[in-house]
Formats: sequence, structure tokens, C-alpha cells
Amino acid sequence: MSLKLWKIYQDVNGRYDTFDSAVVVAKDADAARLVHPGGIDGWDGTKWKNPTSSYVSYYSDWAPPQNVGVSLIGLALPNATDGEVICASFNAG
Repeated sequence: MSLKLWKIYQDVNGRYDTFDSAVVVAKDADAARLVHPGGIDGWDGTKWKNPTSSYVSYYSDWAPPQNVGVSLIGLALPNATDGEVICASFNAG
């Protein structure tokens, strides 16, 4: 399985302290939608939660997966990791 580079983006949250887009590594578009630009590990159906820390992101800085747009950019390098965030755009307030 070759991993791909995806641009993910959202326009649900447009205020300060939000991500608007990122470039991520994933096997397909559905997997790319489940990558949080801040490196949060998982979507539990209502919020983004990192099981290794106390950080919880509800809808404040990123969108739920169903509101994330995805565009294929190209193939990832062989040493890329599934779910890796290459770069992210964060709008600090």
C-alpha cells in the first residue's frame, strides 16, 4: 500500500485560534479526514481527543470529519507515516 499526500481543509470554523487546512499523509481520502492538523489522535464521534494527554478539541479549532474537504496532492515518500501531519495552517488570535 502506498501512502498519499492530501490537503485537508475546513470552513466551518473561521474565527481565531482555528486550523483552516493542512497537508497530511494517509492511505485514502476517508483516512485523511480523520487526521487532526494539531496531531490529535482520534475522533470519537463528538470530539477530537488525544488519549495520551488531557487535550480535548470539541469544534473549537477544527471541524468534524464530515465537514473536512480533501484533495489528493500526490504520493508520499516511502518513509512517511500514516496519519502524519506535514504542515498545518493555524489562525492564531
